[in-house]
Amino acid sequence: MKKRGYLILGILVAILSIVLVLAVEGYLTGTTGYWKYSNDTIVGSEIIELNDSQLAGAFGGPPLQVAGTNTFKTHIPGIELPMCDDGDFGTIYFEIYEKDSGIDTPGEDGQNDPIRVGTSMLNGTMNCPSGSYSYTNTANANWTITLDDINNAGTETDGIYEFFYKAIIPSEGYEKDYNNTILNINISQTNYTKLIGALNETWYDFYFAPVVGVVQFDSRDISSPTPSIDNSVYFEISGFPISLQGQGIALGIYENDSAEFTSDDEIRTGANALKGTIDSEGKALFLWKLTEADIIAAEVESQYEFYAKMTFDGQMVNLSKYTPIFIEINDVAADPLINSVAEWRDESLIMPISYLDWDPPSDTVSIYATNINAPTGTNVSFEIYEKDVGGDDSIRIGANALIDAVDGSGVAFVLWTINEEDLANSGPGGESSNPWEYYFKLIIDTNEKEFADEILEVVNASSFIGDQCVNKYFCSDYPDNAECTEDECNVTIEIPGVDCLTDPEITCYCDWNETEVACAAQWSAVSPGGNGTGLVMIGSCVYDEETSGDTCDDDGFLSYSWTASWNWDSGNNYATEEECLTAVNMSSGCVQDPLILLWHYDPENKNSLCLDGETTLTCPAQVQLTGFNWINWILIAIALVIIYFIILNRKKKMNSKKVKVSKKK
Repeated sequence: MKKRGYLILGILVAILSIVLVLAVEGYLTGTTGYWKYSNDTIVGSEIIELNDSQLAGAFGGPPLQVAGTNTFKTHIPGIELPMCDDGDFGTIYFEIYEKDSGIDTPGEDGQNDPIRVGTSMLNGTMNCPSGSYSYTNTANANWTITLDDINNAGTETDGIYEFFYKAIIPSEGYEKDYNNTILNINISQTNYTKLIGALNETWYDFYFAPVVGVVQFDSRDISSPTPSIDNSVYFEISGFPISLQGQGIALGIYENDSAEFTSDDEIRTGANALKGTIDSEGKALFLWKLTEADIIAAEVESQYEFYAKMTFDGQMVNLSKYTPIFIEINDVAADPLINSVAEWRDESLIMPISYLDWDPPSDTVSIYATNINAPTGTNVSFEIYEKDVGGDDSIRIGANALIDAVDGSGVAFVLWTINEEDLANSGPGGESSNPWEYYFKLIIDTNEKEFADEILEVVNASSFIGDQCVNKYFCSDYPDNAECTEDECNVTIEIPGVDCLTDPEITCYCDWNETEVACAAQWSAVSPGGNGTGLVMIGSCVYDEETSGDTCDDDGFLSYSWTASWNWDSGNNYATEEECLTAVNMSSGCVQDPLILLWHYDPENKNSLCLDGETTLTCPAQVQLTGFNWINWILIAIALVIIYFIILNRKKKMNSKKVKVSKKK
């Protein structure tokens, strides 16, 4: 009887256990779980090979999937749900664990490792595709394996991780372990070869155009303590996973000597290697400014073949030995003016000009020269001539030439106040139909360079402003170069967004665009440098204005919009921040262009004022005269005649009264 009692008790306990399990598992009772690939095929007992570069947040990241994938799905079909509407029935959560078989297995302690539990568990959805009890209802959730997940799983001596999941329906208090549904993953170490196969490398010249053929560099310029920006190239590596954003890279530069059967020359290695950072687009950009030391390290070659090696995560990888850049170093005459560039500018040294109405005090212009390859302090003579059919006239030459010293950036400039003697030496001319045409030469010792195509037209003009300003309220309303640069109607006194009137560091003006054959509004900015550097030209903003057909005829108001583009001054470009600060003698105030990585002096961020916009303005007074034609003049004449006769008649009556009064006396 006693044994029979134990048997009955055992059966009752078993039944109670089943009832409790059914109560705990609820809708999940009797279901079998599966793992799926990201393409929805079911994972079996196979071992899935993953490289650690395929883990989210690890080297390489998801884009470099080679074997398998790093995203899997939990999948539970056949869930019996109660009556429900089509679509989502409720939320289901999945906890992920890694199975540790037992304490007798090396590296395992018998305790399953929690991978995604608590706030990190997976958020899935149960679906109810029919309006009745059904075994076609499913539950799913996506799991992207991260580097943290593997770290939480610990170390597996055989390299095989065994992942399973638990399903939880918190709204009903149901949960079920699917600890026999195993996802077998083998994680191998990073495969750099696969990463490099996904990368692309490109050489660019300094102006960021892809290098085609052989690059020609100037040996004299390379030997200078401050080589020109033209003797520079860029190297870009693209194709990195975006998960590597912010990762630093060292780039070594080498010269291929395989043809000479010697080891390759190390040009920029170790502490001297180029530095870069992977950006949000998976790219790393490096600026290489060739120096004399680089060429010495490469030894004597008729043509240099440079390539790069990348050092990443402690490993060095040959990148471009089979896509190198070829460079030739040319010996040229030591002419400091051979690469110089110069132009006429206004008195502020900012706006390029080609026309001047001479009307003192509007009688001062400047000549601005850049890229002069001479030591700082070298004097440059600016000689001025006037073109003439019978022989050019000498205006300022010899001892009468204008002189300035070259600064550390290779820049020199002079101001020319055109006096009556200069005009007298220019001979006949000065009319709008026959302006004086001035050009100049630069001279350093026995070297000189003539700028005969840089013409400044000068007209002897008065300051009278007549009805030529009717309907001129934009720079684009000026029909030609002369009217554009003169801006007699002062249409630039109000350029929205900038202070044209009171800010001494901003100059607003109209400038003629030869390419577009049109006049456009512009403003330029300067800022003082340090230690006697003087005003530094920062750059200019060009406006493209659009009225969309609106005029002042209807309501006296003008609505218009504009697009703005900023241009840094040609003398305000530096390869490094240190070079920029040195040139302007300042400890701060240089900003970097994120696109081409050049540095520019702009301590007050004036370039940020160059913005697109739109506004509505009260039309200028001269614009209000629109439609004032010959009929208006006739009406005014008639009105004047009528007024004249009224006044004349009134005078006659007054005289008549005076006569009558005198007779009575």
